[in-house]
Amino acid sequence: MTGLGDFFWPRALSGKTAYSPFPLDAIHSYHYIPDVAAGLATLGCADADVYGRPWMLPCAPAGTLRELVARLAATSDRRIRVRQVPPGVVKALGIFVPLFRELAEMLYQWDERFVIDDRRFRARFHPQPTDVERAAFDTVEWAKRHYARAGAAGP
Repeated sequence: MTGLGDFFWPRALSGKTAYSPFPLDAIHSYHYIPDVAAGLATLGCADADVYGRPWMLPCAPAGTLRELVARLAATSDRRIRVRQVPPGVVKALGIFVPLFRELAEMLYQWDERFVIDDRRFRARFHPQPTDVERAAFDTVEWAKRHYARAGAAGP
């Protein structure tokens, strides 16, 4: 998730308060990137009858960002404190920081419940999405490796 990138992980991993441009308590569906890749490969190799139809890729059950961060904290054996960057600040930063300009354009997805219904994909292809705990663990391990290599002190 883009919102949990450079402005989140370096601070979270160093024990500082991390920041998110997205509301912490809005119900939202999240995808694990390797599962997205597998889902896209599945569609790419499927029979022609899948083309031209909308497909929602499998995802974890919807929850809040606060719940997701708690899960990441539990798998990292460290406390992760997180605060939301106010929408006005995200939009103002977008004037100077291209990433924030893109994030500001996506804020509408947190105005209301954003819940993916992936039942049709699951019924057709029977995917085995990554267990949420495993995805959280793998994500934390990736962040540790990535930000250690980058020598990121964080913004």
